[in-house]
Amino acid sequence: MAGSDERCNLLDGLKSVFFVCLYICSSITLIFFNKFLLTTTFPHPVLLTLWHMCIAFVLTQVMTCIPFLRHLVKSEKSLDCKQYLMRVFPIGLLFSISLSLGNWAYMYLSVAFIQMLKANQLLIMIILSFFVGIIKPSWTLFLIVCIIVAGICATVVGELHFDAIGVAIQSGGILAEGSRLILVNLLLSSKGIKLKPLQALYYFAPACGICLGVYWLAYEAWRMPWDDITKTGFLMLSANGLMSFVLNCASVLVIGHANAMVLSLAGVVKDIMIVSGSCIIFGTIVTSLQIGGYAVALAGVFAYKLYTSKALRSAFAEVLHLNSNPITLKVDDSEVTKPFIDSEVNRGKQQFIDSDNHRHKHRQQPTTETSLITSKPPINNQSKSKKVRFVDSEP
Repeated sequence: MAGSDERCNLLDGLKSVFFVCLYICSSITLIFFNKFLLTTTFPHPVLLTLWHMCIAFVLTQVMTCIPFLRHLVKSEKSLDCKQYLMRVFPIGLLFSISLSLGNWAYMYLSVAFIQMLKANQLLIMIILSFFVGIIKPSWTLFLIVCIIVAGICATVVGELHFDAIGVAIQSGGILAEGSRLILVNLLLSSKGIKLKPLQALYYFAPACGICLGVYWLAYEAWRMPWDDITKTGFLMLSANGLMSFVLNCASVLVIGHANAMVLSLAGVVKDIMIVSGSCIIFGTIVTSLQIGGYAVALAGVFAYKLYTSKALRSAFAEVLHLNSNPITLKVDDSEVTKPFIDSEVNRGKQQFIDSDNHRHKHRQQPTTETSLITSKPPINNQSKSKKVRFVDSEP
């Protein structure tokens, strides 16, 4: 029985590791893939984002036709047309702006610098949450904000190839993403509508597609060379769109199989690998000031997650062995908890004391019954043991 439990725990651990690795690899691959396409043969960020949404819409619709996959994309609460227009469409609009501006920034800035600037997203969320009343201000949050601001300022100052247009575009995308997350909390979560990544993609993809399609027709369609599509190739574009969908699937699997500590650490590892990969693949030069500033910003982000998440605090306590759960030991292939062991030890100590008292009492017991009611014990017996007490018959 114990062996089967160990095998199940081992399999669960291996699943969590695999899904975390899949999430990190798919995220890094998609970022580098987008950077490659946008800076070489396909410099059309809006159309690329629109292509991602079209693939996501088609695949999520296909999943609704498969019975054992339908629950992954359909929420428990159904949304009517009015709820969709009032609650989902505004979020989809901000989502489309965030994605398109985020892809657009790759044409001006390095992947490493963009990843460092993304730490501003938490800062924007905290500030917006103050204004809408989701988060109450405190000195701890003020200190965390100061840490993140100091780290971001160091990364900006240390950037060797600073581009004001690229920073403005990325800042606009970060502001749109922070506003989207706030609207998700106000319009959906507060009303009891909670969507997983694939469910959010199922509902947001049509709204994003409409918004991106209108903007693409007004801005990109009339000026883009159509032979860029043939130069890039349908196979390359399909692989890029499928990678974006795989990332959303990996997000669902990671959330379902990993705890808060693993998710936070996976995010930190992913950010570090993206910055390192940018230096290796694209030859980006990162200064020591940027490295130090980004480390400070990541520390502030992790401190905020630790401060606001109960699940993360409990997971962090388990890592530091601060939890009060009983420790399980194995004795002769049977599991014994630490409180049980303590109780057994205490009972053994009590039995030893009782037997010792009984031995002393038996040794000092008088031979006649009349001696049991003496007012004072014998002097020689009193000197032998101080633990023995005699009960006087008279007050």
